[in-house]
Amino acid sequence: MNTGTAEGIGMIDPRRWISGLIAGVLSMVMLAGTVSAQRWSPDGSSLAFDAIRDRDRELYVIDIDSRMVRHYSFNRAEDFQPVWSPNGRRLLFFRGRGRDLKLPRRDQEFDIYMIDTKTRRETRLTTFHGYEGDPAWAPDGKGIVFTSNYLTRNENFDIFSKGLEDRAVTRLTNNPAPDVAPKYSPDGKRILFVSRRDGYDQIYVMNADGSNQRRVLKSGNIEFQPDWSPDGTRIVFTSQRHVKLKPGQTPRYIPDEMDIYSANADGRGVVRLTKEKGMDASPVFSPRGKRIAFLSKRDGEHVDAFYFMNVDGSHVSRLLIPPPPKKKKRARSAAKGP
Repeated sequence: MNTGTAEGIGMIDPRRWISGLIAGVLSMVMLAGTVSAQRWSPDGSSLAFDAIRDRDRELYVIDIDSRMVRHYSFNRAEDFQPVWSPNGRRLLFFRGRGRDLKLPRRDQEFDIYMIDTKTRRETRLTTFHGYEGDPAWAPDGKGIVFTSNYLTRNENFDIFSKGLEDRAVTRLTNNPAPDVAPKYSPDGKRILFVSRRDGYDQIYVMNADGSNQRRVLKSGNIEFQPDWSPDGTRIVFTSQRHVKLKPGQTPRYIPDEMDIYSANADGRGVVRLTKEKGMDASPVFSPRGKRIAFLSKRDGEHVDAFYFMNVDGSHVSRLLIPPPPKKKKRARSAAKGP
């Protein structure tokens, strides 16, 4: 995929939302090659991800030890950002429909689904018109939080929660600027999110009911893609805080300047974890909090791989993703004789 440069926020096509909102909304920057949005399984043995491996973007799971890849969605639509349920039995994701039917962009829809990892049975969780994406599970598995513009149908995205039992939908943010990329804290009491209410993407936190919204980090530059440590005491995130700005200069996305940082949950104790040439982004803590998985362009533009490091940034390793099996060509039938 092409990372691109900062450009206007598109309403429908998430693959173009790399400016501002984008990086937050999808929690993916479309980094190396065709793969994005990795998430650990609860037992730490595998990663779920979405990828373009046969024209369509679909869902996959890779076993970290064996490198065996399992395919989880088969359709003409595009599936994004799989997230494991707390019990490891389901994957939460969102799907874009309309492009596969060649509908005008204004008529394309994005909704949230979940899929049973054993039966492959899918359940649609949202049916609003517009965009519903970037979903995350509540720690007890009884609800989700997500980004949507269904009330406005424009670039003013807000954050909503939904119960899976009572199906009640609650609007948690209501701000003129986009609020996106929500993630529950491990205890379910707080939600990290990304907001543009300061003019550029910054990381915020609020209570699970939407109250007490406040900015976590204050660097003066773009910061996004936050993830909680399993004990809720620290966060990791992608940042350009090391990029010096001229007085009055507005921060903009510079893909090759994206690096990974960690900090205390209150925003103090910031540590830079990566300094390699090329983009490092999309960090996620392992279930035990001892390692961080991330995406990188340090080895080139089209290397499909996941990277791992210790929580202090040391001992970086790489997991190459096997290419999809080649389709067998049909043998030509022998010419019939006279």
